[in-house]
Amino acid sequence: MILSILNLFNDWAMRAGISPESAAPWIALITFSLVLILSWLVYLTLNHIVIKNLLKLANKTKARWDNILFEKKVFKRLSHLIPAIIIFIGAATALSPYPQLVKVIQIATYLYMVITGILVIDAVINSLHEIYNMLNVSRNRSIKGYVQVVKIFLYILGAGIVVSIILNKDLTTFFAGMGAMAAVIMLIFKDSILGFVAGVQLSANDMVRLGDWIQMDSHHADGTVIDISLITVKVQNWDKTISTIPTYALVSESFTNWRGM
Repeated sequence: MILSILNLFNDWAMRAGISPESAAPWIALITFSLVLILSWLVYLTLNHIVIKNLLKLANKTKARWDNILFEKKVFKRLSHLIPAIIIFIGAATALSPYPQLVKVIQIATYLYMVITGILVIDAVINSLHEIYNMLNVSRNRSIKGYVQVVKIFLYILGAGIVVSIILNKDLTTFFAGMGAMAAVIMLIFKDSILGFVAGVQLSANDMVRLGDWIQMDSHHADGTVIDISLITVKVQNWDKTISTIPTYALVSESFTNWRGM
């Protein structure tokens, strides 16, 4: 399609007596503008027609999981990828006489697609977590900490890809540099690492569940566990106040769980 438009403009320029050198910048500009308009129309079609109709279908079904996908904006974020792909491919054809400009546009578009892809995966993870919370097993087994760990690795990987694209370096170079900064990384993510290890121990040994009544005087906690995350455990005390306990404290210190009562 783009090649047909280019040929049409070239024929028109020749009939008008305009030299190819003079017409080239204008043809490239007009053609690339058409590529941008096409990508914008595709985006509008996806958001205002396709996704809206899919949402109507989801609302008619008895299943809850499909509504969760829409609530977490999985499809809305996906709708940004196709227009970006159109620009990425169209720039190479529309601006072929200007390879440096094509390179800049494609790098920017590639970065946009990577970031969008990360956000899509993040939305999928949130959706899966929400679907898990609908199951009966989630009442006793919270996976919030594990979800947060997966997200940390996802964003570290995404940051590595973005940096490698900007610096035009291999991804392994980025992670090799991170290996050299292992001590600093360990310091930054100390609480997350301790929380993850503690979360595994708490879950494996069935030490704490959501809804358990625990007592931990050192942290002024005496009430029901209402949230277990990667770094903290929230306890609603008998007087309705909220105590926040570091997750690893439940492993390194003693506490009383009144579940057996």
